[in-house]
Order: sequence, then C-alpha cells, then structure tokens
Amino acid sequence: MTTVTAIQALDLTKTAPRSCYATLGSFVLLPRIIDKCRAAAAGTLGEYASGCGLDMLFFNHFAISYDAFKAAVETGKTDEELLAWVMANIVDPVDATDEAILAWSYDARIYSPDTKEKKAYYETYRRTSAAHRNDVTTWFALLEAEEQQA
Repeated sequence: MTTVTAIQALDLTKTAPRSCYATLGSFVLLPRIIDKCRAAAAGTLGEYASGCGLDMLFFNHFAISYDAFKAAVETGKTDEELLAWVMANIVDPVDATDEAILAWSYDARIYSPDTKEKKAYYETYRRTSAAHRNDVTTWFALLEAEEQQA
C-alpha cells in the first residue's frame, strides 16, 4: 500500500467522498474518484471501492487506464494537477473538448441500469440503501441518498 503524503486523504471510514455531482473542470464524478483513490492509497477506503463500476464508466469512456490514474494519484498530485493529467491522457482529442466532456457529464448524471440484471441489482440495492426514496432512479441519485442517510 502506498501512503499519500503530499496531500491529505479523506478517511472514508468516517466520512463520505465528494458527491458524484461534484465537478472538477467540466467532469462530474472525477472529484469522488480522486477521493476514493487517495483513501485507497492511505488505507482509509473503508467500505467504498476505488475502481468500481461507476468509476470505470469514466475511465472506459475516456480510454484512460485506471491503474495509471491511481499511480498518478499516489504521487501526491493536487486536484488541479490530476485534472491536467486526465486531460493529457485522454486518448481521442475529440473526447477532450469541453463540449464532449460536458455531454459525457450530462450522460453520467442520468446513468441508470440498462439490462434486466443491472436493474434487479439496482432495485435490490435501492431497497436496502434508500428504501424511502422511490423517486431515485439513477446511480448518482442513489449514492447521494444513501450517503445522506449515513
């Protein structure tokens, strides 16, 4: 396990990472991904998962290696330095335009299960994590509702 020394990692055993809705540059989700990577490096990830399916939505879309990103985080880069790293590592220049990033961020905010199996998993998770919230239909909203209860 690498220790993040140049920056303070959140202790995710005691607090939640930043919201999925939080932005860095024009990217939603990126601040949360950073928080989880830093916590993983510091050994304070708790029940969260770094590199989970929602994180991979980001990495897969922009064709960025999660392992390379994690290594960049472990060097102690600031949020702004990590944003610059992401921008420099987006493979397709078309995906690095502000318009493309904003469009991806829009899609990510409304991302919901798209197969029968994913919908069943989502609904089971919603019933245990946010049972009182029948209006919650996206992954971002579900995580937000769950963390507001904690």
